[in-house]
Amino acid sequence: MRTLAIRSQLRPRRLLVLAFAASLLGSCASVQTTPDEPVDLSGRWVLDEELSDPEPDLEKLRVEQEKQLLRGVAIDPMDSVELLRLYFPVISRKSVLIEQDEESMGMRFEDQPYTDVEWGTTKEDGWRRSVKWSNSSLVVRSSRGRIRGHETYSISSETDRLSVEVSLVAGNQRVELTRVFRRHAEG
Repeated sequence: MRTLAIRSQLRPRRLLVLAFAASLLGSCASVQTTPDEPVDLSGRWVLDEELSDPEPDLEKLRVEQEKQLLRGVAIDPMDSVELLRLYFPVISRKSVLIEQDEESMGMRFEDQPYTDVEWGTTKEDGWRRSVKWSNSSLVVRSSRGRIRGHETYSISSETDRLSVEVSLVAGNQRVELTRVFRRHAEG
């Protein structure tokens, strides 16, 4: 009878270990490092203001955060909406230069330093970033503390239009918008 009791105590633990291992394998298998069909995001892209959502009113969000502070809600300085423009320049910039190869993508938004984005999961300076292809769209998920960002880069069938769906959370504040860029012909 004693061995039956020990086995019944081990069974839930075994199931938890198996479930955890299966989730790890599933998450490793889900990182798609190549698109379903060739996608070239390289080039200089200029914002199409008519097709894009307007830049979020970060001043309004900042005032809301200040109201939360006055109500006694503690806010981590790293959750500040002021930092969204810095961490996610796509929400406010009018152009971006993209260089892409099979393993990564380099991006330089106007007035911003060059950023290298590698396919897969990386951790740097407190940021955790997951970059993968989902069908023919590039999905970038970034997080640090209570700041979360989800960006989906999709190119139109004409290949001259880049749509970026953006969803951001900073503490209790949420920003969702779509930015559309046109490929700028060099010349």
